[in-house]
Amino acid sequence: MARRLLLPAFSAKRIATFEPFTRELCEELLDAVDGKTEFDAAIDYAQDIPLRVIVRMLGFPQEDADIFRRFIRMVLEDVDATAEDRQAVQEEGEVDAYMDARIAEHRADPQDDLTSFLLDAELDGNKLDPDHVRGTMVLLMIAGIDTTWSAIGASLWHLAQHPKDRQRLATGPVLLDIETRRCSPTPTRCFSTGPRIATPHSGSASTGASVPTWPAWNCASPSKNG
Repeated sequence: MARRLLLPAFSAKRIATFEPFTRELCEELLDAVDGKTEFDAAIDYAQDIPLRVIVRMLGFPQEDADIFRRFIRMVLEDVDATAEDRQAVQEEGEVDAYMDARIAEHRADPQDDLTSFLLDAELDGNKLDPDHVRGTMVLLMIAGIDTTWSAIGASLWHLAQHPKDRQRLATGPVLLDIETRRCSPTPTRCFSTGPRIATPHSGSASTGASVPTWPAWNCASPSKNG
């Protein structure tokens, strides 16, 4: 029921309204690395796209995107942090405090965005509890942002290793054959080959070198995945 409640906010018509912003964002990110001989495709491109689009969907200021970047990194990437360190971050309550402030703003001044949609929604005839609204936002960030930047990263990894597919995209808008990449449900760290890709820990990558780039799904052939 709760999932069905969100469907209107993610209809094809509604999502299409974010396309101009998303295209402009992608061009902005590419302009920022133009002229560089190498850059981190995960940090400088893939990770920014879903992060800033979801911030836009929620109706939050773009300059606040780093708050959510830190939160997602804490939840998904800082696996080596001690239990005490992780608890300290949670107790600081940066994300909860931030979201509570934005929820209060949207209650006072509703907008045409996902936050106001959630505040106006009803479940079993009742308005959603603020904790429910905040929890939905957190779930959207973790599930939507991480999976999307991993999917973008995996696509870049595929294109880095398949020059013919890069050429197909460069010569005109096409849909890549779905059989070119089937993913198994096992998270892994993808590798990329090319002269313009580097990683946070690997330094530079020479042409033809294979280096770890970003977490993504394990890409295998259709015969292995059924």
